[in-house]
Amino acid sequence: AGAAALPVGLLAAYGLARLSTTFLNEVRSALFANVSQASCRELSRRSFEHVHGLDAAYLLSSKPGALNVVVARATQSLTQVLNMLLFNVLPIAVEFTLALAVMVSLAGPGCAAWAAGTIAVYVAFTAHFSNLRRDIMRRRNKAEESASSVFFDSLANCEIVKYFQSEDREATRYDTALARFEKEQVDVLHSLAKLNFGQQFIVIGGFTGILGLTASRVLAGDLPVGDVVAIHGILAQLMQPLGILGGVYRVTTQGFVDLGKLAAFLQRTSAVPLA
Repeated sequence: AGAAALPVGLLAAYGLARLSTTFLNEVRSALFANVSQASCRELSRRSFEHVHGLDAAYLLSSKPGALNVVVARATQSLTQVLNMLLFNVLPIAVEFTLALAVMVSLAGPGCAAWAAGTIAVYVAFTAHFSNLRRDIMRRRNKAEESASSVFFDSLANCEIVKYFQSEDREATRYDTALARFEKEQVDVLHSLAKLNFGQQFIVIGGFTGILGLTASRVLAGDLPVGDVVAIHGILAQLMQPLGILGGVYRVTTQGFVDLGKLAAFLQRTSAVPLA
């Protein structure tokens, strides 16, 4: 009975641990939701007040659709950036440090150095290629803002459009803006495919080299097979946050771009002094 109770207890502990992980993640999300939404509300309110604090000449010459996209995208990016930095970047850094420490104790500093080098090359490649994609994403955002501006302006002037029977011309103008956005969006997706392939090439190549080193040490009798299995499990575990890291970098950099555009807008002052 005692021997049978041990597996049952271990299974129960495993299930409880998984349930606790899910519970703590949801509690974290619930607590962060209050903070993030309050920050988004404050940012939106300040942006709204700033719009009404500008002079009428600028407001009449600006495009309401484009301003709406800038503010909406920035408030969404604020939540994403905070979430990525607090709940992805920091835990990934801690996980990498612990994994490398375990690899040093199991296979020595050589394999750990190879793993650290693979991670460093992966991060450098991701940062470099993502910076190249930033211009493409900016063009995509500009095209999206242009299409949104055409849509909002056409609705705002619907009476004039109907009076001059310009529905077909407005539809053509909107379709032209959508075609530009379509082209830029395709370029974004193509560059993303290239980035994903490069990341997988680095990860698979680096981790295959590590397994080759450990296999040679097993053949030489310097490393037991069980340690190789453990190292393989560590590498498999590291591949998951590495995949997330690329998305984290892309979302974070895009978030800073969106927040930068809103910051530039908030720095604009009224040409006419307010009383």
